[in-house]
Amino acid sequence: MPELARVLVYPVKSLDPLALDAAEVLDAGGLSHDREYALVDADGEYVNAKRERAVHGLASDFDPDSGAWTVGPRDGARETFRLPDERDAAAEFLSAYFGYEVGIERDASGGFPDDTHLSGPTVVAEATLDATAEWFDGVDAAGMCRRLRPNLVVSGVEPFWEDRLYGDAGEVVPFEIGGRASRA
Repeated sequence: MPELARVLVYPVKSLDPLALDAAEVLDAGGLSHDREYALVDADGEYVNAKRERAVHGLASDFDPDSGAWTVGPRDGARETFRLPDERDAAAEFLSAYFGYEVGIERDASGGFPDDTHLSGPTVVAEATLDATAEWFDGVDAAGMCRRLRPNLVVSGVEPFWEDRLYGDAGEVVPFEIGGRASRA
């Protein structure tokens, strides 16, 4: 029987996750606090690991209750900023880190998902993380989770179990996790 092993949100797009016991599903389909903030360059493009390798060198921790965001090099000094109030100070700190101007955008209504037409929680099986990590030297399941950035991690199923949740446009694929029926 599939079981929900972890609920993860990424308060700042492309940075470290925040593990939660539960999360609210927003009207836009995403989870509360997921990708609520995004780093952007002077052209308004996302500063993410797909475009900027230095993103991998950042450590990030966010407290949704206080808005405290601690960020900085994984191997260096980190600073704490209160979001959204201290966005400008945080952007200045990150601009110095990256070596070019960085801004911080916010969308609390639905965040900054990669797919704006089909936003919603992303699902992956723990076994999928294990299997795909084996494809790369020096990558373990935790590293693969950081790269794929799923919201819901499911245990008790075979690798690539989540692939069965896809259907044709407009089709609903029912599934059950831990005895509770859900819809994908």
